[in-house]
Amino acid sequence: MFFFRMLLMLYIYGGCGALEHPAPPRREDLASIWCTPLAILLSCLPGVQRVDFSQGLQGMKSPKPTSVLTLNLPDFVEHIWKGRVTDHLPHAASIGRDSLGQWKTTGLKEYPPAMCKALATSFASAVTTGEIDTPLSI
Repeated sequence: MFFFRMLLMLYIYGGCGALEHPAPPRREDLASIWCTPLAILLSCLPGVQRVDFSQGLQGMKSPKPTSVLTLNLPDFVEHIWKGRVTDHLPHAASIGRDSLGQWKTTGLKEYPPAMCKALATSFASAVTTGEIDTPLSI
């Protein structure tokens, strides 16, 4: 809820932002933040879009379906698409533990560099070309 409130404030003041979270499950009866009324409402606002993709195309060792809710980052999709390091999803599954007893999901906690670059490039473009309508005061 904190992020949704902050995104709304950024929207009001003309800022930009992004929230990454696992993509919605295929089964409608499973919980997901993307099914909450606030997420649905925010995604209807001008300048807000939810981008669904697989981090596996950005270099993750497994597909890792992901959604990113963006605000005023109009070229994020382009950067994600151009930044993919492969055209084929990896087939590895990151479920359970490996032979050393470590969780296979541990390696999925960090974003692949290509995804970081897409986010950074999108933010850099937004803050260097956009204008803030309301002066910030400290």
